[in-house]
Formats: sequence, C-alpha cells, structure tokens
Amino acid sequence: MKLGIEARVGGFVLLALAVLVGFVLALGDFSFAPSFAIYADFAYSGGLQPGSPVKVSGIRIGRVTDLTILARASLPSPATAQTGLGQGTPPVVRAHLELHEDARDLLTDGAGFYVGMQGLIGEAYVELSPGAAGGTQLPEGSAIRGVDAARLHVMALELSSLLSALSTLSNIHGDDGQGLRALGEALTNLLGNVDSMLQEHRTELEGAIADGAASAENLRQLTAGLSVAIGNGAGLMALLDNGNQAAAALRRDLPSLMSRADRSLVAIEQLTTSANKAVNPEEIEKIVSDLRQTMADLHETATQARGVMDTIRRGQGTVGGLIADPQVYDDLKEMLRDLKRNPWKLFWRD
Repeated sequence: MKLGIEARVGGFVLLALAVLVGFVLALGDFSFAPSFAIYADFAYSGGLQPGSPVKVSGIRIGRVTDLTILARASLPSPATAQTGLGQGTPPVVRAHLELHEDARDLLTDGAGFYVGMQGLIGEAYVELSPGAAGGTQLPEGSAIRGVDAARLHVMALELSSLLSALSTLSNIHGDDGQGLRALGEALTNLLGNVDSMLQEHRTELEGAIADGAASAENLRQLTAGLSVAIGNGAGLMALLDNGNQAAAALRRDLPSLMSRADRSLVAIEQLTTSANKAVNPEEIEKIVSDLRQTMADLHETATQARGVMDTIRRGQGTVGGLIADPQVYDDLKEMLRDLKRNPWKLFWRD
C-alpha cells in the first residue's frame, strides 16, 4: 500500500517536471532545428529585444539572440550607410539573428531587414524582405544594413510642435478660431481675384499668346530669308576676304604708325620747349594745355590700337576669328578656285 502511494507521488512529480520542462522549452523559444547566424545593423532599433522573433510575411523564421553596440573593431565590419529611407546614418546597434536553415535561400542580393511592431503597442520584431530570386546568396555571418525603426517619440514631439503652431495661428485674431477662418477667407478672396482677373483679361492674354506665335513665325521667316540671301556664301566670303585684308594691313602698318606717333610726340615736346622763349606765359600755358590734350589723345589711340592688335592676335572678335581660323582661309581659297573655274557665278546665281 505504501509502495503504491509513493509510486503515485513519484509519477505526479515526474509529470510536473515534464510540464515544467515543456513550459520552459515553449516560453524559452528553444529550437533544435538547424540554423545559421546573420547580422542586421541599425542606427535605431526601437523596442527590439533579445528573443524578438524574425518573420517573413508573418511566418516565424528565427529570433534575435543578442543586441550589441557597434565598435570599430566589430566583426564583421559594420554595414555601410545606404541612400534608402531609414538607412542614411551610420549604424550603432547590431542585432544578432538566428535564422532557420530553410530561410537561407531568401538571403540573396538586395535582401533587407526592417523593425516592425505587432500592433500599435505590441512586441517589436524583425521583418525579412527577401532578395532577388535566383540572386547570389549572402554568406553566413554577413552584416546587412537594416531599415531603422520609426522614432515614434520624435514624431510625437514634431506633431505636438505642429499642433502648437496651428493653435498659435488660430489665435492670431482671437481665441475662437477667427485666425484660421480669416486665413481661409483671404485665400478664397485671392483665388477669386485671380480668377476674375484672368476672365477679365482673357482677350488680352489670348492676344499676347497669338503675338508670341506670330513673333516665332516671323523669326522663322527671317532665318529663311537670311539663308536665301547668303545663298552659296559668295558675298559673305567676299566680305570676310575684305575684312581679312584690312586686318592684315592694320597688323602690318600699325608698328610703323606707332613709331611715327612717338616721334611726333618728341617733336611736339621740342617745339614746346622752343616756343617758351617766343610766346608770353599765357600763350605758352594754352599751347602746353593743348599739347597735353593732344598727347593724351595720341596715347589713348596707341593704347586702343595695341588692344585691337592683342584681340586680333588672340583670335577674338570677327577680324581675329577671320585671321586665326584656318577654316576661313580654306573656305576663301576654295571659293576663289570655284570662281576661277566658274566666273559666271559673279553675275548669276542658281
């Protein structure tokens, strides 16, 4: 009898231990299925905790085993920041994930991790966004830049600030919402005035649009007329030839002109010195003043001439372009060759 009672007590104890072990296994989220490790780096992980589930489309495929602060010496190296939403800042938190072996095919190029919430105040979890089908699988132990959790407390503060600003705006003209009402009425009046102005000047606006179209047509006709006037370019080539010859003559004669001008200035100075003895002081002062003005004008002319020569030498301007551009020379030579073969083109144009 005593043995039977002890056996029953022992059975109840074993049953209680078995139930306890079952509860521990169930609540502790123990799994004996094959798994592998992967890392998700976040700048803000929200309410994520060790033991939080990892899901894909609502199906549990693993869990968060640990959360650590990233350091420079962390292995593998922290994931780099991305340009996507919630990935622009360097990560500071690393979530150690343990995933079931059957989820390995989902971790290909382009895979990502998000921090989700099971309801508004529910448990935080990690959502896996699978990569491209058939893509290269990520090796075990890789670090992936996850998408940061929403900072609800920051959003609440910003919303509170916005509501405060709206409240201040509504109280500009009183405490009964007259501010917003006045703002709405002002916007309505503005839109009404714009609409009435457009309706009132509709004819003028249509005329302005028509004038713009006519101006564009006139410009097109002017361009066509210029094209016809230029024709085969004989007249333009002659003008360019004359300009080239004038520039060459100026370039050739300008140094001698400058030298003559300098000699003239010296002679004028000598004449001024000689005149000091034959003319009274008032006349001398007038002559000197006139000579100074003449010398200043000559100096300005010489400076401008040097500037023109420098501009021509650099190939700037119409004359400079004519001299510096070898294409103009080739075109002129070709035109002269054509005129020698067909001199009738000087008097008749196709």
